Amino acid sequence: MNTVLIQIEAVLNSRPLSPLSTDPTDFTPLTPGHFLTGRPLTSLPCETISDATGLTMNRYRRVEQLRQQFWRRWSREYIGELQHRTKWKTHHDDIAIDCLPSNDEA
Repeated sequence: MNTVLIQIEAVLNSRPLSPLSTDPTDFTPLTPGHFLTGRPLTSLPCETISDATGLTMNRYRRVEQLRQQFWRRWSREYIGELQHRTKWKTHHDDIAIDCLPSNDEA
């Protein structure tokens, strides 16, 4: 379980903060991991786990399954919330001429 938590921590510290350069072909973002270690902490997890056999692979497969499960939920639930825009969800009438808006309407 400790391994999974460490990998989840690395994923969270790998979230993008801003682009590293102004070059449009450079897709490397600045992450919290850059401040911790000076380089990116992780890459995206593998899409599928290989069908390797042996008892030594059981723990690895379980850790990868938990990491992939966390990545799917985090990217679907948390990242989706970052793009949530409440500003345009409700309709407000335009301000009429000679009408002063109050602070609670702004």
